[in-house]
Amino acid sequence: MAVEGFTIKLSAQQRGVLLVVIACALVLAVFVFAKILTPFFIAFVLVYLLNPLVTWMSRCRMRGRLLGRFGAIILLYSVFGIGLYGFGVFVLPKLYAEFAKLGHELPRHLLAFERSVLPDWLDAWQLRLNGYNVPVDLKKSFQEGVTGFFDGIKGQVGDLARHARFVVTGFFSILLTMVLVFMLTGFLLYDLPRLQGWLYLLVPAQYRAPVLGLVKDIDRGLAGAVRGQLVVCLVNGVLTTVGLLMLKIKFAITLGFVAGFCSLIPVFGTLFSSVPAVAIGLTYGIWKGLAVLSWILLIHLIEANLLNPNIIGHNAELHPALVVLALLIGEHFGGVMGLLFAVPLATVVKALMTYTLGRALMVSDAASSNENSHPSSLAGDENAAKLASSQPKVTESTEASECNAC
Repeated sequence: MAVEGFTIKLSAQQRGVLLVVIACALVLAVFVFAKILTPFFIAFVLVYLLNPLVTWMSRCRMRGRLLGRFGAIILLYSVFGIGLYGFGVFVLPKLYAEFAKLGHELPRHLLAFERSVLPDWLDAWQLRLNGYNVPVDLKKSFQEGVTGFFDGIKGQVGDLARHARFVVTGFFSILLTMVLVFMLTGFLLYDLPRLQGWLYLLVPAQYRAPVLGLVKDIDRGLAGAVRGQLVVCLVNGVLTTVGLLMLKIKFAITLGFVAGFCSLIPVFGTLFSSVPAVAIGLTYGIWKGLAVLSWILLIHLIEANLLNPNIIGHNAELHPALVVLALLIGEHFGGVMGLLFAVPLATVVKALMTYTLGRALMVSDAASSNENSHPSSLAGDENAAKLASSQPKVTESTEASECNAC
């Protein structure tokens, strides 16, 4: 390992120990300095997301010259800066206005639906149930359940204006942190090949092939769980916005933005994003609410059967029970951030367990094959010894006589 003009020679065992020490130090630093290291953690996530794009752009040519990593990073940051400026000037004020308007109007619409539309609908269904002699008081049941549900929605939606105001003011307050994150991301993106080579040299030579295989498996799973999920979120948000605009639902852009963001959380994100859209649709009437629900179900049907297999891929798939378990554990220990990172971390754990079990099976198979081949080799040695003893001994006199005879 070369360090600025002089060389430090490390044995394979010393490199392995150094790698373990660095890993333990990183884990300890994450727990002890979690708040301080947050910009670094965000920068590492951005580096992982942007590295394939930077690598592809660095191989492109502009005016006959290779762009390179530095040029690719400058171009990417320029485009991102223009997009961030446009979002802050044109999109963010409209989102804030829609959130504030939604916070004021939705409770009123829900109250009107509860007092006018819902009783007529319940009376119609009660007549049908009475015709079949079903002893169910539908109005009382809905009064206990649905009314309480609407009260909860009113209480949550009533705070939308306050949350939106917090987002707008927080956007400018964390501007310094964003600048720090972008600086760290740029430095790491530029030096990433050198950093990868340094980490590669730390791994002992006899372990480099399996470690590289493990890294590729983790990258394959994370590529589906992170990069693929971001694409699915974008498609989900766009389709939700288009469908709500077609149905002429108010706050279509805001609800589409909420649907796209909530899609980052598997399973529960779908429920979080569907409730406000269906609730606003119900303010137009029961059939409009059913139309909104049908459109959302169609989007998630397309997502489950078309987008997830082709964009996320089968490598990142986890059993639904494991996904729910990971989400519950993530929410318990990390809240909203735990929900966002639960599935990627579960994918990493899955890759590590698969690798460990695979190595253990390979070792056990090799040991069993050696045990099976050991008795046969001993038997072969004994047979060879017997065959050698049965052969006539050739002496020097015999060789001399044979030569004279010739």
